[in-house]
Amino acid sequence: MVRGLISFLFVSLSLFGNEFDFFDESAEVHFTQERKSEFNSRLRLMYENNFDGKNEKKSLTIYQNIKGKNFYVDYDFSSTFDDYRFNLKEIYYKRNLTENFFLDVGRVNVREGIARAYNATDYFKGSGLVFDSLVAGDRQENRLGSVLLQSTLFSDESSYKFIYSPKISTKASSILSDRKHIGMGLDISNYANRFSLYSNLKLHKKLSTSFIVHKNEEGLNVGTNISYSNGSWIFYNESSFKHAKNTVAISIGKLGLSKEVQDTFNHKEKNIYQGSFGLSYTSQNNIVSTFEYIVNSGGLDKQGWKDFFSLSKQNKRFEQQLLGVRKYHQVNEEMMSKESLFAHIRFNDVTPKLDTHLLAFANPYDKSMLLEMGLEYEQRENLMFKLNFRKMFGDAQSEYGSLANGTVGMAELEYYF
Repeated sequence: MVRGLISFLFVSLSLFGNEFDFFDESAEVHFTQERKSEFNSRLRLMYENNFDGKNEKKSLTIYQNIKGKNFYVDYDFSSTFDDYRFNLKEIYYKRNLTENFFLDVGRVNVREGIARAYNATDYFKGSGLVFDSLVAGDRQENRLGSVLLQSTLFSDESSYKFIYSPKISTKASSILSDRKHIGMGLDISNYANRFSLYSNLKLHKKLSTSFIVHKNEEGLNVGTNISYSNGSWIFYNESSFKHAKNTVAISIGKLGLSKEVQDTFNHKEKNIYQGSFGLSYTSQNNIVSTFEYIVNSGGLDKQGWKDFFSLSKQNKRFEQQLLGVRKYHQVNEEMMSKESLFAHIRFNDVTPKLDTHLLAFANPYDKSMLLEMGLEYEQRENLMFKLNFRKMFGDAQSEYGSLANGTVGMAELEYYF
């Protein structure tokens, strides 16, 4: 009863605040100190097929958010036509205590990190992915927020932020848990006591930095974000440091898998670096090219992937458990490989109403690759059609080749009310 009351108070209490966006396309720090009341609603119809006629997926999702001067609510309702789900992703109140000091209390989707493919310093990313996407920005938007207290202090061209998010224990049958159709999912978003301390600094007209100290169940994490813009070029680095077990061992431990699986990857704790090094260029005809090199010293190298597939072939039970590990990493937005390459080329305004993009992830160890091509057509101001085609390349025992080599097609219709 007491836990339930505390959980309800954390979700419902109201204080107000300000938004800080560290990084945008022009690498400019900007602040938003005024918020107009507005209601936004969007309908999304999605159809997916891998062209074998066996794995067809259909869904309808309604996204809505309400922005007020002192509060924000973001939720969605989705249906697969056989099942349905309601997600309350954000609900919080904001308060300005002084002209430069703000507080937020409630469920907040904390979005940090400047990289385009993998956000190593986005420490609240493991909060339950609602809608999957290959683009990090989409994944940041489409997930459950965490119940927390957030305070922000602004000073000239810098800001300082403190976040505390408590562990909240709930019963499986409670609406506060991740109940099947309607549930707050607090057991997912608030699985541990966490706090973060941020300092965001504009060191130079073209140079922005942020420094982060984050404490969670794994221990202390230290992060840095650096971006430098020079004309049409943007250079950026996002880095995170911690002392912990390797990435796969941590996920296997959390999932409580077989002893044989744990022993294969259960290495000792060590210093782990996770980072993204990126370069982005915008051409005069509005083509945006981004290339990124991703490092996770706690991820699987060539031998690690060999052990992974060798163990999965031993029996069906191990195979299913290791598939669960891959799904866990996907949902929690964690890299499994020690190194990865990312490229994204977006052709804006191919015609006045048509945009297209090419996106790729590659594993340099096993030469496997994921490739996606997408088209976006704006029929009118509030109606958009999207087509995406995705294909994996590589042998059956490679990171991407093991996910099947068939082409997957996805069609979306989005209508903005």
